[in-house]
Amino acid sequence: MRNLAVLGLFLLVGACTRPPAIAPASWPPQVGYVLSGQNVAGGFSSNALTIFDLERLTVLRTVPLPHSWAKNLAVDPEGNVWIGYSGDMLRSDDRVEVYSPRGELRQTLHPCTDPEAGISFAAGRAFIACAENGLRGQVVVINRKTWAVEKRIGLQVPDAPLVLVSSAADETAVLILGLTSGPEEAAYSVLNWIDPQQLTLVAQYPLGKNTDVWRILPAQGKFYLLNVASYRQERARANDVLVVTPGPPPEITPLVTWPAPLWGAIADGFLYAYHNPTWNSTITDPHRWLSRLDLSSGQVLTWTLPEGWDAADLALWNDQVILAHWEYWSGDRHDGLYRFDPQSGQLHPILSIPDASAVWVPRETSP
Repeated sequence: MRNLAVLGLFLLVGACTRPPAIAPASWPPQVGYVLSGQNVAGGFSSNALTIFDLERLTVLRTVPLPHSWAKNLAVDPEGNVWIGYSGDMLRSDDRVEVYSPRGELRQTLHPCTDPEAGISFAAGRAFIACAENGLRGQVVVINRKTWAVEKRIGLQVPDAPLVLVSSAADETAVLILGLTSGPEEAAYSVLNWIDPQQLTLVAQYPLGKNTDVWRILPAQGKFYLLNVASYRQERARANDVLVVTPGPPPEITPLVTWPAPLWGAIADGFLYAYHNPTWNSTITDPHRWLSRLDLSSGQVLTWTLPEGWDAADLALWNDQVILAHWEYWSGDRHDGLYRFDPQSGQLHPILSIPDASAVWVPRETSP
């Protein structure tokens, strides 16, 4: 069973001409990365890692990537870029490629099947979450100095499937979220907690009905789980954001912000989120939003985006909200990075990149 959490999302998209790379006399001090890796219908012909100058917003280098489904990227504390590949709709992959900050391939690993549920870092290690066959998953722990596999941690739940979709870590906990089944026709998720020091599965916690988490944000000893399935929840009992404080046992607190948060980032005590109720759902609602949650006061501000405007990722840089946009439903392509201006409520294109499906920028300030 191939990753049943994402069926039907990627159709009818062709390849596009790339912007020329600029060869700078000296590498700028601040660079960002854009991953193009989800155009299944185009045969992944536009797959690339784009390195860009954050100040000048110019492309520094475009690194071609394998023609295999690449759903996210991660940057370790040393600045290396990790990308996992999961094949296509017919076959799986087991590769994880590690690139230097300037885009040179440093290592190709083969940790486990479909390493698509995120790569996170703690205790000098990389934790690679693999979806495998969709009935169970696995986390492979890699020593970042030697590239050796330190441990394999299997994840499954009794008498039900477990499809791993997201993960995150700090020095106290590694959290891996997986979709499972339940008594009703709805999304159900399981929180898996791994100790990054002892490399043990501490516990598993079912999150209940209408939970589907594709982005986990660590901040100041807590984890903020963005629940895109909250759109189906009654507002009086909304679970838009689940705040996890590692325990034992962990404390899990639901917050009411705005329905269907999907991607997000935290900086300066604010959580910014992009909301899309159609993600991994049969809903056809065209509404899209951005929100800002004040983590201290709980105050929420929201902005309405153009109808049907889909973002593949969100990042924060220099007090700016940066969105990766990929028009996988449209033949009139306007892919790339966009800046959102909260004063005017407008989106402004800042960098054209075909099939832009993930973006990473360095954290300027502590959350």
